[in-house]
Amino acid sequence: MLQELFDVKGKNVIITGASSGIGLELAKGFVKLDANVAMIYNSHDIHNLVEQLEKENDSATKGQKIKCYQCSLSSFESVNSVFNTIAKDFGQIDVCIANAGIAWDKGPILDIEDDAKCVSEWEKVVNVDFNSCFYIARVIGKIFKSQKVENENKKRSLIFTSSMSAHIVNVPQLQACYNACKAGVSHLTKSLAVEWADLNIKVNAVSPGYIGTSLTEKLDPKLKGYWVDHVPMKRMGKPSELLGTYVYLASYASNYTTGADIIVDGGYCCP
Repeated sequence: MLQELFDVKGKNVIITGASSGIGLELAKGFVKLDANVAMIYNSHDIHNLVEQLEKENDSATKGQKIKCYQCSLSSFESVNSVFNTIAKDFGQIDVCIANAGIAWDKGPILDIEDDAKCVSEWEKVVNVDFNSCFYIARVIGKIFKSQKVENENKKRSLIFTSSMSAHIVNVPQLQACYNACKAGVSHLTKSLAVEWADLNIKVNAVSPGYIGTSLTEKLDPKLKGYWVDHVPMKRMGKPSELLGTYVYLASYASNYTTGADIIVDGGYCCP
C-alpha cells in the first residue's frame, strides 16, 4: 500500500527547463520510475537526449512516452500552443512541473548605469522566472479543469520550482530581481492552492538551496566556498537529492498537501 502511494508509473508529466540541471535530473528520474514525460526546452535542442533516454529505459517495449517540445516560456501564446499540443499527444496531463528559470547576474540594480539596460535585464528575468509561472498556471489549470477525475484521490498536481531565495536574501551575490521573482512564485503557489482546492488540483512548490549543476560549476570557487561554509551540511546539494520531494508532490502520497513550499537546502535557511 505504501509503495502504491508513491507510485508515478503511467502518470503523464510535463517538465519545463528539462534540457539541463534540475529539470534534466527530474526528467531522468521520472522516466526511470516509468512515468510518461514531456520535456520542454527553449534554445538547447534535446531530441538526441530523448532518444538516449528511450534506449536506456527500453521505453518502446514498455509503451512509455518520452517526447520533447520547444517552447518560449516568456510568451503566453507559445505556452498555450505547446501545452495544448502535449495534452493532445498524451491524452491527459497528471503532473506539471514548472521548473525553468534564469539567474540574475548583474549585481546591484544601481550599479547598472543605463536605465534602459537595467529595465531590459529586469524584465527578461521576470518574464522567465515569474510571468512564465502565471502563463503555465493559466494554461495547465484550464487543461486540468477540463479533464475528468475518477475520484478525489487522483488529484492533478502543479509543482513550481521556487528557491530558498524566496525565503532569504542571498549574500554575497546581490540579486534582488531573482529573489523577488521567487518570492512571487512561492506566494502564487499558496494563492492557487486556495483557488483550486475544490477542483481536485493540488499546487505546491519546491525551494532548492545551492545545488551543484553545470551552471554552478562555472562559478568562482571562492563564491561557492562561501556558500558551502554557510550551509550547515557543509556541501552543495545534488540535483538527484531533489527528486524524492517532487515525486512525493506528484504522487498520491501528497493528496492532502497543497500550498506547501518545501525547502531543500541542507539547512541553509535554518539559522
